[in-house]
Amino acid sequence: MEERLPVELVGDGVQVPVGGDGQGVDPVEVVALGDGLVGAVRVPAPDGVVFLAVEALRRYVDNIGLESLAGPTVGSPRERIEKHLAHIVALGLAVFAERGCLMANLAGEVPAHSPVVASAVGAYLDDWVAKLAALIDEAKEAGELTTGISSRDLAELIVDAFEGGAVKAKATSSVEPILRFQRTVAQLLH
Repeated sequence: MEERLPVELVGDGVQVPVGGDGQGVDPVEVVALGDGLVGAVRVPAPDGVVFLAVEALRRYVDNIGLESLAGPTVGSPRERIEKHLAHIVALGLAVFAERGCLMANLAGEVPAHSPVVASAVGAYLDDWVAKLAALIDEAKEAGELTTGISSRDLAELIVDAFEGGAVKAKATSSVEPILRFQRTVAQLLH
């Protein structure tokens, strides 16, 4: 019988396993379950490294500020969008030219080697896009944003441009791609 692992809720509906003491369980395999859910089953060592990658990704996602996109927070929808964009730009300027973005790094390197990590990256990116698209819808409904671009397409474009800028910032050791992202998105939203 497969042992059930306790899980920790990470964002809306995304779960990762934790040990009884709250620490990561090793070794595990994290699997996409659909609808943004990630589950885990015990697997033979050394696949615990997969869990470590997903745990690092979870901690990274905690730092990109998705909480500012969903749920009741202070500010209008447009102000929340701008706050989120300012946060990720600041993060990009602080670390991406040196280390890159963990999601972009994992997405670029891991899919051929670990479909489990690739699924986790995809789930987090999908969650980010969905939350941003919902907030763009709110801004449109409030009359704060007018664009002929669908909310989903605009959210996809913003996330893709940011992640692409992160890759280029790392490749060129320059923050200019992040600054270009900031300037371009500001024009898209006005």
